Amino acid sequence: LGLGDAARATTLDFHEPQCVALNDVEGRRMRLVTCGVRVTAAVDENGALWTWGHGRSFLGHDDLHQPELGGCHDIARPRLVRWPSAMDANIRVAAVSLGWSHAAVVDDGGNVYTWGHGGNGRLGHGDEQTRVAPAWVRGVPAGEIAAVAAGGAFTVARSRSGLALAWGAGHCSGQGVLGSHADALAPQIIPRTK
Repeated sequence: LGLGDAARATTLDFHEPQCVALNDVEGRRMRLVTCGVRVTAAVDENGALWTWGHGRSFLGHDDLHQPELGGCHDIARPRLVRWPSAMDANIRVAAVSLGWSHAAVVDDGGNVYTWGHGGNGRLGHGDEQTRVAPAWVRGVPAGEIAAVAAGGAFTVARSRSGLALAWGAGHCSGQGVLGSHADALAPQIIPRTK
């Protein structure tokens, strides 16, 4: 919930709203917050991405996934997502969407990044590999994406010109319009949006 270790240590559920001190995370104010299954993400006023929740939900922190130490670790308070060193450290997040076991982000330049469980190709990287840190999706028009949504086993995106793209589990992502319900490991344009 983002209420800290003391709240996590209790076995009680909260039946009334609880305040999460997002505005005090390193003195930054949050402008966007979204929830997934056992994970929460927030974007601050500078476009930095913060996540917290259940460690197996793929929070975007590659240092949390250490099988030799027992696997994944939960995060009780918002933690800044650090972009891999091969990427621009100044990426500003415009939008974030949390699926069942993966996340998708659009930066302010219209680029898409995903991470999490890669089954069915839901990450759009041309394979089904799991990624524990953000990775740039090369199969979408660079700099052209306006919105992204992570579903259960698929992801969809909308370009600034109105094209819709989908990847992942074909039986549930709207890709059936392509003539097949097969999984799409990389982004595909949905024809009716051309």
